[in-house]
Amino acid sequence: MPTTCSIQISNYPKGKEFIEIFNIFREGILNVNGDLWRDQRRMAQALMNTSRFRSSVGELTLNKVMKVLLPLLSKMSESEKVVNLSDVFMRFIFDTICVMVMGVDPGNLASNFPRVPFAMALDQIEQVFFFRHIVPRFCWMLQRRLWLGKEKKMAQERDMMT
Repeated sequence: MPTTCSIQISNYPKGKEFIEIFNIFREGILNVNGDLWRDQRRMAQALMNTSRFRSSVGELTLNKVMKVLLPLLSKMSESEKVVNLSDVFMRFIFDTICVMVMGVDPGNLASNFPRVPFAMALDQIEQVFFFRHIVPRFCWMLQRRLWLGKEKKMAQERDMMT
C-alpha cells in the first residue's frame, strides 16, 4: 500500500542542509529528489519484491537465529552473565544486513563480541550525523575544513570503509 510520502515525494524535498549533513551518501536514494529518487526506489522495489529475495532473507534470518543468536543467548543464560540485549540485537541486524547486501558475514555476533572495524566505523559516522544536527553548521564545517574533532573522525572512518 503506497504511503503519502511515496506518492507525493515532491512535497518532501531534501534540502541543501540535509544533503550536506548526509554527504557520505552522495547521490544515493537517501539524498536525492524527484526522478532520480523515483528511479532508485523503483530499482530497489524490483529487487525486494521478488520471491527469491524474500525467501532468501527469511532463510538467512532463520539460519542466523538458529545457529548463532539462540546458542549465544543460551550460553549467556547458562553463564548467568549480564548481557546488553540492545547490543546483541544490533550485532544480529548488522551481520544479517551485511550478508544480504555484501554476501559477507562479519561475525559481529560472535560470543566474544568482537570489535568489527566496519561496524565501528558505521557507529562513528552515525554519531557524526547526530553531531551535525545539534551543532551549528558553521562549527562542524569549520571542523571539516581544519580536519578536527568529529569531522576528522568522519574522514578517517570513511577512508577505512572504502
